[in-house]
Amino acid sequence: MAQLDQGQSVSVGDQLGKHAGGCIPQFIVDMGGPFAGGSVGVRGVREEVAPALAFHGRYIERYLSTYFSPNTHLLGEAVALFFLGTFVPNVPGAARWKESGWEIVLHEAGRQVRPDGVYFEQSLYYHVYALDFFLYTRLLAARNGAEIPAAYDAVVERMLNVVAALAQAGPAEGFGDDDGGGCGIRGATGRSR
Repeated sequence: MAQLDQGQSVSVGDQLGKHAGGCIPQFIVDMGGPFAGGSVGVRGVREEVAPALAFHGRYIERYLSTYFSPNTHLLGEAVALFFLGTFVPNVPGAARWKESGWEIVLHEAGRQVRPDGVYFEQSLYYHVYALDFFLYTRLLAARNGAEIPAAYDAVVERMLNVVAALAQAGPAEGFGDDDGGGCGIRGATGRSR
């Protein structure tokens, strides 16, 4: 359980809702809507887009960042494979992408996050970036009946605790590298943080 400054306990699920509640449902609608079936028009969009998504899935799978930048690059690629495999299950390779993407995300959660919950690049920006990837993937996995390992939830909880601790007096000052990328909803500043 994450401890908030008011002393109340909050589960990882509650933290997911607070951290990502405003952008995750829209993200899932944006990505999943055209591929959810339904009317003939929606099926036509799915049929038109599926070959392009399959191309991207094959490309990502073939050129995973396991040698150069095996950090948020690899993590983002694994998330993309998991999302493609989940949202477009009838594309050749989708089941493999879903499984390998999930396995990579689980492995990288243990490898890229230090025992104290700080992302290994020691950058608040990359910490939140990786946390976004972990939260998005966890939410999609849970909504699709995947078993969420306790160790994965523990990593996410430790990462959330770091953000909560750094933000006790207001928005945390950034430290470390910051390249401006992101995977969340952009605010008025154009940044997702």
